[in-house]
Amino acid sequence: MLQSKSSPIVPESGRLVLALVGAVLAAMVLGSGSAAAQEREHHGPAIVSPADGAVVTNPVTVAGGFNRAEAGGGGGERMAGPEPQGQEHPGHGGHLVLFIDAPPLEPGVAVPADAAHVAFPDGQRQVTVTLTPGTHHFRLVGVDRDGLVGRHRHASEEITVEVR
Repeated sequence: MLQSKSSPIVPESGRLVLALVGAVLAAMVLGSGSAAAQEREHHGPAIVSPADGAVVTNPVTVAGGFNRAEAGGGGGERMAGPEPQGQEHPGHGGHLVLFIDAPPLEPGVAVPADAAHVAFPDGQRQVTVTLTPGTHHFRLVGVDRDGLVGRHRHASEEITVEVR
């Protein structure tokens, strides 16, 4: 009569394989959270042009909008402009403001009305500015209808351009 063992014995090489499979699965599970966070970072204000590192001449036109997920859950993204006048996108605010050589502001702070903070008027998708020659830094920030930085700090990545 054959005797069966209640618990199989895993050879040493099998343990190594199991450990590696476990490590890969753990990395996939932990990595999926960071992938979701990265996808969320892609949503919100984005500068369409000029490109980061571009050399431009005056007047400088800066185009931008909001990256948003496509309807239908397909996971794709599309670029949309600021909201038409009188409409707001929940969580993004009423319009975009171009920060020129200006530091980010804390949520709830009013954006100054000055040459370093240029609003995209009436739902426009671009603004044109004249700048001094040299290096300049741009960032688009979503603000609410009252001109306050949103609580989620919806902002694009900062880009750098050289004005000649």
